[in-house]
Amino acid sequence: MKYKFIFSLFCIISFSNIFSSQAPATQWQKNYGGTLPETLPDIALTSDGGYILAGNSRSNNGDVTGNHGANDFWVVKTNSTGNILWQKSLGGSGVDIATSVRQTSDGGYIVAGYTMSTDGDVMGNHGGNDVWIVKLDVSGNLQWQKTFGGSNDEAAQSIRQTTDGGYIVAGWTNSINGNITTNHGSRDYWVLKLDATGNLQWQKTYGGGDWDSANSIEQTTDGGYIIGGYSGSLNNDVTGNHGSSDYWIVKISATGALQWQKSLGGSAVDQAYSVKQTSDGGYIAFGQSKSTDGDVTGSHGNDDYWLVKLSSTGNLQWQKTYGGSLYDRGTDVSQTSDGGYIMTGVSFPINLEGGTTGIGANDYLIVKTDALGAIEWQQTYGGLSDDYGTSVKQTPDGGYILCGYSNAITGSSGNYDYWIIKLTGNQLSTHENSVKNNISIYPNPAKDFITVDHLPGETTISINDMSGRRIFSKKYAEAKVSMNTSQLTNGTYIIQVDDQEKTILSEKLIIKK
Repeated sequence: MKYKFIFSLFCIISFSNIFSSQAPATQWQKNYGGTLPETLPDIALTSDGGYILAGNSRSNNGDVTGNHGANDFWVVKTNSTGNILWQKSLGGSGVDIATSVRQTSDGGYIVAGYTMSTDGDVMGNHGGNDVWIVKLDVSGNLQWQKTFGGSNDEAAQSIRQTTDGGYIVAGWTNSINGNITTNHGSRDYWVLKLDATGNLQWQKTYGGGDWDSANSIEQTTDGGYIIGGYSGSLNNDVTGNHGSSDYWIVKISATGALQWQKSLGGSAVDQAYSVKQTSDGGYIAFGQSKSTDGDVTGSHGNDDYWLVKLSSTGNLQWQKTYGGSLYDRGTDVSQTSDGGYIMTGVSFPINLEGGTTGIGANDYLIVKTDALGAIEWQQTYGGLSDDYGTSVKQTPDGGYILCGYSNAITGSSGNYDYWIIKLTGNQLSTHENSVKNNISIYPNPAKDFITVDHLPGETTISINDMSGRRIFSKKYAEAKVSMNTSQLTNGTYIIQVDDQEKTILSEKLIIKK
């Protein structure tokens, strides 16, 4: 890892009386890369307490080895303090861009993106850009790879492991041959269901006659999937478009049947980049909006972060805009343990809400809200050049890991590095620490049942998977409870105990059957 001087990158924000708390302190930060650009990393938590990142790199020096030519998938595994454990360059002599990474139930990793290569690690290209899926073992060794596509261009934007051990992939396609059987015109949402070894089980396209691009997919508690992206179409699968591009949220069944779809936005450009199921069974969608009409209210000028809460059937419950007078473009949102939301993206932070300004040109902008979207705190991170936030996750200690890329830290306008920032977690009182230390969870590893003992009165116990998706949450008044885990597949989860809306325990739970 390169050690470079980092500007004092943090602008502590004063919000007068409209915000209830200050941003968490920075615990540590790290940058990774070589002398050429490393950009667009995704990040996920790993079962050993560390992190996995995947994006793309053109370098073959510094932290980067093994580049095959042009851009490669670049996968970096770190420990809990951000030190590199291993890194892998994957690809061929063409352009290879990774967009999504997650740890798998066997301890390895699944990476998705797109490739133009026909050599090196890439086999089976169908022409143009293909979806490229790569499975790595726990040490980063290539186990298998698959290309999917047609004679035109395709890209994968999001991949998740499914409860049956396979994978669901969302992106887009311009083709109507090869692996693609239907195209509605121009670019369509494209969803692929793979088995555990990457074989195609089914694929579906969704869209209309214009430009439709899927950016995010998650499996839902009913076994189906929620998809988020944007659409400029007015026909076929798409109804209700407000003009230009809208958020287009699509709910499908476990076999890909379209259950419902919603177009959300105004007369200008509105694009969703992240969608998640929420603990109440509804959905949260996030991205950017230029609109000042239709579903969008409260615009601050130019592009804004736009957060939209939907019911379980896709009805709009509330929406909020965040940002300043120039542009703020959202990329990722997650629900937090307190029921609120954490989001990131990029901001040209002049005159942010609350009268705040940032440091440089483009900064990471992190916004934390309550369950109804009211801002609790916000913070910009960056230097005097460009910093682009791409992903944010809450960590088991109640803190946050922020991910993106920056050329402020390299001091070279043409050279971006991956840049991650760890924010501190909950600071428990002496009493809360005592309560935490008394709680016991057993057996762990577990099979069909776990017991949580020595609970301090009324608590909420939740189980999340390693992507942050909440699988289970329930209130208990007992000091000792037994919970059925038979529905959970083998793998690592996070079990969390909340007391009076504060997380007092967050630990790994291993399911092994």
